[in-house]
Amino acid sequence: MFKSAEPPELLSVIEKGLPPMILLLLVLYCLKDTHWFQFPYGAPELFTILVIIVLHTWKRNAMLSIFAGTCLYMLLVQYDVFSNLFL
Repeated sequence: MFKSAEPPELLSVIEKGLPPMILLLLVLYCLKDTHWFQFPYGAPELFTILVIIVLHTWKRNAMLSIFAGTCLYMLLVQYDVFSNLFL
C-alpha cells in the first residue's frame, strides 16, 4: 500500500495514540451518568477504576483488566455493596 516498506509517520502516531484515546472516551462515557452528589457518591465506579488501574499495572493484561473490572462493577452494583456497607 505504501511506496516504501515503512508506513508514514502520521500513521504511526495515530496507531500509537488512538487506542488510549478510545479507552479514555469509553471511561468518560461510562461515568457520565454517575450521580456524584447522591449516595453512594460514585464509590462503586471509583473503586472499580482504582482496582483496574492496579490490576493492569501489575499484570499488563488488557483482557484481564476489562473482564475483572466489569465483573467487579456488576457485583458492587447488583449487590449494592457500598450502600449495605455504610448504612
